[in-house]
Amino acid sequence: INSDFVDGLVVFMKREHLKEHGREMSENSLRIYFRQLRAIYNFAILKGYTERKNPFAGRNLGSIRRQKAALSAEELKLFLEYRPKNKQEEFGQDFFLLSLLCSGANIGDILRLRNSNIDHDEVTFVRSKTKKTNIEIKFRLTDDAKALFNKYGAITGTDSDSLVLPYLANVTSETNLENRIKKVIRNVNEGLKDICDELGMRKITTYTARHSYATLLMNNGMSTEQIQKFLGHSSSTTTQTYLDQLSTGILDQNKSILENLMRPK
Repeated sequence: INSDFVDGLVVFMKREHLKEHGREMSENSLRIYFRQLRAIYNFAILKGYTERKNPFAGRNLGSIRRQKAALSAEELKLFLEYRPKNKQEEFGQDFFLLSLLCSGANIGDILRLRNSNIDHDEVTFVRSKTKKTNIEIKFRLTDDAKALFNKYGAITGTDSDSLVLPYLANVTSETNLENRIKKVIRNVNEGLKDICDELGMRKITTYTARHSYATLLMNNGMSTEQIQKFLGHSSSTTTQTYLDQLSTGILDQNKSILENLMRPK
């Protein structure tokens, strides 16, 4: 491993990430991976497996301070009060709100929801990102969330295994599924960009909705532990008791917070 190897690895990682995810790997992610590689390399030096040199010289591996992801109360108010000027803006605003109202779920998980995931107003699903650990997320739908689902799809009851939203219907392969999800996310983000330009706000994406949801719960007094459960960030060791710990009172509290958010002050 020398400096040329490290430079080549950067190019390789960026290229492969772009091919797989449709976007470049962030500088922060690169630095995280390289800190792990450096730790392994330093261990090899300690064991005498390689000579002491520094192939990472001149490469800053410290974390980059990110812009605050969540919308502030003022920004959220502006966004909620904004009236879309066209279908693209409307689509962006609606799906941002749908993510916010669905426990901060990412767009891919929302598109994967089936009517069998919904029992009256209660939704239970497993995040695709953590499906190997089978961690379930549970929350209650507000009337606003139901209206948005029915605007773009249909909530038909618990007996049907049909998709609530139609965008992934008749997709046969996982690759095509991911490409379809990326296309929807791209359309949402384009609408959000236009809204932000109109409002003179900083750029936001579907990613912002998840952080805004968590901040909203925190500002309304919900504990970090409870927020982690709604977001599906619990460790695999708590999977079995995950839903039991989200009591009826907590589910009602979460629903009430989101209902109040959507009501004009």
